[in-house]
Amino acid sequence: MKKLVRLPHFTTFLLRRFSTTSAASLRSLLSSPNPSHQTQALSLLSLQPRLLSPVSAQLLINLAETGSLSFPTNISQLTHIAINLSRHVGPTKALEFLRAVRKHGGVVFETRVFNSILNGFAREKDYDRMNQLLSEMKQMGVKPDVFTYGIIMNYLSKSGKIDNALKLLDEMSNPDSEVKPDLIMFNTVINGLCKVFRVKEEALCKNKDVKMAICLVNEMKERGVNANVTTFNAVLKGLRQEEGFEELGFEILDLMVKDKCRPNFVTIDLLINWLPKIGEEIRFKKFIEAFNDCGSNL
Repeated sequence: MKKLVRLPHFTTFLLRRFSTTSAASLRSLLSSPNPSHQTQALSLLSLQPRLLSPVSAQLLINLAETGSLSFPTNISQLTHIAINLSRHVGPTKALEFLRAVRKHGGVVFETRVFNSILNGFAREKDYDRMNQLLSEMKQMGVKPDVFTYGIIMNYLSKSGKIDNALKLLDEMSNPDSEVKPDLIMFNTVINGLCKVFRVKEEALCKNKDVKMAICLVNEMKERGVNANVTTFNAVLKGLRQEEGFEELGFEILDLMVKDKCRPNFVTIDLLINWLPKIGEEIRFKKFIEAFNDCGSNL
């Protein structure tokens, strides 16, 4: 039997009132000199993001910038409003609100709020603003976490800015860095390298990209991060489509066997569509048998 969760009376009241709250009445509550009215409006905005519009967002920012907003003692309300602004109005307005609240309310938001805004700039493909926000976080004393760097790394890799992604990876690998690259980050960059590898036309550039991906696989191990089947699949997807890189592909298969990294259905599908076409049926058979011999039936 499911346990009923009782909401606080004030929250229940607000949720009931939401159905009859119009944008005009919300703006009226926000503009009211009565602090209790503003408190009600802020509670509604934190609970119901669809009440946010460009108009109500600008009013909220204006009130915060002029010091006319009654800041709640419950910081989580401001956190939810900032995140809702980023998701439903845009990261620029969320950042304006964040700066105004910090300046006039003395509130320093936690990392997850900045991550939400960062994600918004990533959706808008605005790398310059992402960089500026990262610098601003550090200036405010807000520590970026693994999700912060993950958002940036994901954007850079998917948008083809591989050199920037590799530079960031190097910075994170520095002994002074508080956040170290994890498996997901390495996989993101390796996948990005192999995608760039597949679309480039010059053989020299292709060779450089795929070798860098393989170097990263080896670097992972040196840094105590074990490659997984997703890592190896990303490299194999790039290698199998190009002539002249078969030996590198075979090295990856040998490494999988050595590391006892069990292939999945994606791996098998890749190999079935690659090895027999280049006359390597025996190699495929031996690869499968290597895992059957160690008790992992495929």
